[in-house]
Amino acid sequence: MKNNTRTLPVVIALLLILSCAGRAPEMSPQKFYPNGGEISLFDGEVLGYWGKSEYKYGGGIEVKDSCIFVGMGRELSGITWNGPVLRMNYEINLDAIRLEGYDFFCGLTFPYDSTYCSLIIGGWDGSTMGLSNINDYDAAENETTDYMPFNANQWYHIRLRVTKNRIAAWVDDNNIVDLNTTGKKINIRFDIEESLPLGIASYQTKAAFKNITIKKIKSPAHPDGS
Repeated sequence: MKNNTRTLPVVIALLLILSCAGRAPEMSPQKFYPNGGEISLFDGEVLGYWGKSEYKYGGGIEVKDSCIFVGMGRELSGITWNGPVLRMNYEINLDAIRLEGYDFFCGLTFPYDSTYCSLIIGGWDGSTMGLSNINDYDAAENETTDYMPFNANQWYHIRLRVTKNRIAAWVDDNNIVDLNTTGKKINIRFDIEESLPLGIASYQTKAAFKNITIKKIKSPAHPDGS
């Protein structure tokens, strides 16, 4: 991760309050997120605004070694963010690893304007990537569908950029999604609703996540980062 990632003192204080009180204090996105720079959504020690996603038969959640571990469930397992969210013009970065299993180890569900979408990494045969859903087709059967081999016990850096009329994503330095959303229906699969409004899930897979950050983007940017 970049060394310029920073956690605002107010965010640290709120996370401590949350971990002690078991609930998230009310705060608007405008106050929570600064107008420049990245902030950490996980301090490596406590879940903070993250909680176990309410998937039936989902695996357990554990914070250890500066990571959030998600146990293998019968189907979906994951964590859901219960704090303020940004709905447009933002970038999320995180590192993810598949520890056991053969399906997707990172299903990042995120807000997109008034709706939501999911970035799927390593699904179906273990190598499928893409957005779910585009025009009601999921990541295995729409124009964003792509494939990449993923090794077990190897960390991958995931980057998602959400701007007006465009969703872009990278795995490490590979630009895997560059979607012009103009005129397209963006939504999610019905079975991942417990990840709303922002969540990271796995399917029949034990996974771990770390270095979860977010930053505002002032204007739409080309997927090369310019």
